[in-house]
Amino acid sequence: MGLEQIRDLIQKLVEYVKDHDFPGVSGEPETAQLFAEAFCEFHEKFFHTYMMLEAYHCLVVKKPANVEGYLRLATEEYSITIAEFMASFSEDAFGKPVQPKLMFPMAKEAASSGRLYLWVVDDIPVSMANIAHQTSRHARINDEYTPRAHRKKGYASAIVAEICSQLLHEEVTPMLYANAKNPDSNKVYQSIGFVEAGRIADIKFDLRP
Repeated sequence: MGLEQIRDLIQKLVEYVKDHDFPGVSGEPETAQLFAEAFCEFHEKFFHTYMMLEAYHCLVVKKPANVEGYLRLATEEYSITIAEFMASFSEDAFGKPVQPKLMFPMAKEAASSGRLYLWVVDDIPVSMANIAHQTSRHARINDEYTPRAHRKKGYASAIVAEICSQLLHEEVTPMLYANAKNPDSNKVYQSIGFVEAGRIADIKFDLRP
């Protein structure tokens, strides 16, 4: 489609959702920007690009060598540890300290979901990753977290690679998003077979500039 056709469709979309309010929009950068401009002009709001994400998919997995430990599906017995991981993940990602006890209900639910995995070494969880959403064709991995004390040992690569291997065996393509400004996570994903599949702009709407 040409730019004018895209603008026309976005304007119709803004009109269609005029009675709704949204905290932001995520999508292909140029399209998301056009929607944000039109939507915020209509609602007299401002917007800013909160984060630029790299979209990745993995067609052939490359498992890291010589990483100790094994993959284990999370269970409720690990809820306290998962809550601690979630709290630390939140602080690392958003800079906001969170008490683990506040994350416990979410951790317990995640542990019983059948989608959260742990990497275990000597019976101690050292990393986690989650399958956030799965269709007949794709599965999105998120919430990958490794505590600082266990980093630089290949656990993050190992847990994601093992999950990818399982998904590919089921003929489902693993995919994920990574912060474009975080070179470490991008290198980890690329090293185990993820290839870039486009960019996503995460735009937030504000009441004031």
